[in-house]
Amino acid sequence: MLKISRLKKSFGTRVILDRVSLELARRDLAVLLGPNGVGKTTLLNMVAGILNPDEGEIMIDDEVVFRSAVSGRIEVYVPPAKRLVGLVPEDYALYPHLTVEENIALPLRARGWSRQAVKDRVDYLITLFGLGSYRGYKPHALSSGLKQRVAIARAISYEPKILLLDEPFKSVDPIFKRSIRKELREIISELGITVLMTTHDVEDINFYTDKVFVIINSQIRELSEILSQNNGFKDVLRLSYMLLGPEELRSGCVSGLEDATPDLLNAQSRSGFKHILIIFKTDDVFLTKKRFMSDRLLEIHGVVKDIEASPEGYHLIISSCSQELRLPVSKSYLKLSNFSRGDFVYAYIPEDLVKILFMTS
Repeated sequence: MLKISRLKKSFGTRVILDRVSLELARRDLAVLLGPNGVGKTTLLNMVAGILNPDEGEIMIDDEVVFRSAVSGRIEVYVPPAKRLVGLVPEDYALYPHLTVEENIALPLRARGWSRQAVKDRVDYLITLFGLGSYRGYKPHALSSGLKQRVAIARAISYEPKILLLDEPFKSVDPIFKRSIRKELREIISELGITVLMTTHDVEDINFYTDKVFVIINSQIRELSEILSQNNGFKDVLRLSYMLLGPEELRSGCVSGLEDATPDLLNAQSRSGFKHILIIFKTDDVFLTKKRFMSDRLLEIHGVVKDIEASPEGYHLIISSCSQELRLPVSKSYLKLSNFSRGDFVYAYIPEDLVKILFMTS
């Protein structure tokens, strides 16, 4: 469906993306992680045709839409309007003088759809996105969540092959972020469209389950590969992870997995499954020396191996499941909880903030 090969992009002397490759199959729901400024938006804009790469190739649905030689000479260029790619920018880019209905209809009219076809398609999308009460509103009267719905409805109005979402939850009120993630996931599943979403927030990987990519050092790699090979990557997005095999799962050093993944213990439902990779943000962890019960928490228990000072406070080095976790703790909480080397401690993470990947090796 989407195949990016050896794509390179520089701004002046700064190389943003250095011969990167990425591939998505039809109906894949993928997320591209990375801190601000590493080239996530640049990549989306190149796929959409807004920016041209310095070199490389982009294919959509087996059609080459861009190809440039190493010399920089462009050999193939398909303009944005003919790529069948829907792009939702970070600021949604809605036209302030147009109503919800008019914003959604604009790409269809620009592509020469008949009046009746435009009406039918807009009516369908307004119903699908629950915008019936707002079709006559202009963007300034809409919440960030409603603006997002309108922007996505407009982006898919002409039935593109691929939907590109640039930081879709960045402007959404944190109170409503979880429900909006769920609503959008359901809509995308119904549409059956291939999606690539950029984010700097690792919590968004719970929104997607097919592929997770990261940009680091101008390269794109799959998250599971990075985590299993390079411990130093964990600090880039304040990530931590545990790679557990069958023996460690049976040891009970992690509890609550059966709630987060009900079919985890049914190995036959995951043919070839040898390990699970548990990914979480260190900032989402609550550390305590007292155990408490909850069916919505993932529990990791271990022993404090060391306590390290850092500019932000302190880190507890926890030995658990034959692995080490480096978890932050403030100076005041360290003193209040009286953590010390050798203590048996519990780390709790809300299960909806944990990403679990099944590994075949």
